[in-house]
Amino acid sequence: MIRGTKTHNDFFQQKLTLNIMNRLNEITFNFSLIREISSILLLKKLIDEEHVDRVRYTGMHLHHINGDAEWKFLEHLYQVGYGAADRWLTANSTGWATNQRLSSIYFAEMSKATRG
Repeated sequence: MIRGTKTHNDFFQQKLTLNIMNRLNEITFNFSLIREISSILLLKKLIDEEHVDRVRYTGMHLHHINGDAEWKFLEHLYQVGYGAADRWLTANSTGWATNQRLSSIYFAEMSKATRG
């Protein structure tokens, strides 16, 4: 029986395929991120120009965190944000936020809207 061995060309092909897949993932992620940022900036512009209801839509902030940020700092930001969201839900909810998943509420509203 002849046993196949990996050649230098096989290794190169695997590395090339991996590099292509990594780059494709990077491009796809960046495209989605750029599209989301564009949507946020458009909504911010509409809010600033008062073309949308300020009661329903409020101002928003977008922050950039440098890649050199320490993990403890990111964990701190997460905890601060989680605490702020929890306080807001406690102060502003009438029970819906604690009893149902927000996604189930969203999809229920969407199906009502599509039924007419």
